[in-house]
Amino acid sequence: AFNVGAAERQLEILKEMGCNGLRTSHNPPAEELLNLCDKMGFIVMDEAFDIWKKGKNKYDYSLDWDKWHKVDLEDQIKRDRNHPSVFMWSIGNEIQEQWGTGADTTGRVITRELASIVRRLDDRPITSATNEVNTYNNLILSNAYTLIGYNYNHDKFAKFPETFPGKQLIGSETVSALQTRGHYDMPSDSIRIWPTAWDKPLLTGNSDLTCSAYDNCRTPWGSTHEETLKAFNKNEHVSGMYIWTGFDYLGEPTPYPWPARSSYFGIMDLAGFPKDVFYMYRSEWTNKPVL
Repeated sequence: AFNVGAAERQLEILKEMGCNGLRTSHNPPAEELLNLCDKMGFIVMDEAFDIWKKGKNKYDYSLDWDKWHKVDLEDQIKRDRNHPSVFMWSIGNEIQEQWGTGADTTGRVITRELASIVRRLDDRPITSATNEVNTYNNLILSNAYTLIGYNYNHDKFAKFPETFPGKQLIGSETVSALQTRGHYDMPSDSIRIWPTAWDKPLLTGNSDLTCSAYDNCRTPWGSTHEETLKAFNKNEHVSGMYIWTGFDYLGEPTPYPWPARSSYFGIMDLAGFPKDVFYMYRSEWTNKPVL
């Protein structure tokens, strides 16, 4: 099921902010979304997989990997390659095969296989969204990517030319800041890292399950919008960046557990109303008067 009018409204809001690109996370998008991007002038990183052969959860795509990954990827490329909005393919997000040892591990083999499938059908750039951005990352060591995608790690943008000489960088996933529209916690310049670690429960927080919209609340793996935007603007070798996320969404209620039931990551809330940081991006990415 896909609501074309609802998606068009979301894209109009993003365009109003100055956004010109989308990353589809972490599965093939609805074709209707690509039709809208073609029409409205967005460029799209078209992403295929969240999981390869090594699983993340008990019942996930890893169970079907051997049987289906080749045909699923081929079908996606063939379906989407005639969309002018698609300017890049991503063959994975935070893939477990990033880690491994030995002369040539599973991650390198699978990366080369997937990249060869894509290149046989289309010649656009290929990347994947990697959260392990060290030189021992097996996906990067495959040398199969056109661009290396960094998830978070904005503090390592500056040293990218030294870490991966001659390579190109895109911020495949950034920020993960937490905001509730219309709620403000003082002091406004005090950064709240909620929770303190990804695998720990939030022991502080607000009794009404809110997060401050001053851009002073973030996850431990992420950063504030302002921090990442500064790093992005300072390092011209970062070709672009995708923010997690444009809109709040149901599920992943970080940093609070139930009864919270939606994310706090969005620049817009669940209803599509802008949070304060929307105007920071509009001041950076458009010529419209903001203040």
